[in-house]
Amino acid sequence: MFRHNSHTSARYDIGRSHWLGQPSIAGEWLLVPLHDSTSSSLAVFDTADVAAGPRSVVQLPVTVPVATRTSWQPFL
Repeated sequence: MFRHNSHTSARYDIGRSHWLGQPSIAGEWLLVPLHDSTSSSLAVFDTADVAAGPRSVVQLPVTVPVATRTSWQPFL
């Protein structure tokens, strides 16, 4: 996973055992669905410091298929 702008770039390696879903921005957080062969999780990154790795990883109670499109819907 990469973060790139005209001045800097950052990289975090998820590893070969995970597939990434489409990331979504929620305020200053980058939400990244992760999938392996048996489970799904949601990794939460600080958009200002992607290279530091996820601030939190939430294991989901069910396996969620890899999505081609995602969106963030705030609580109304």
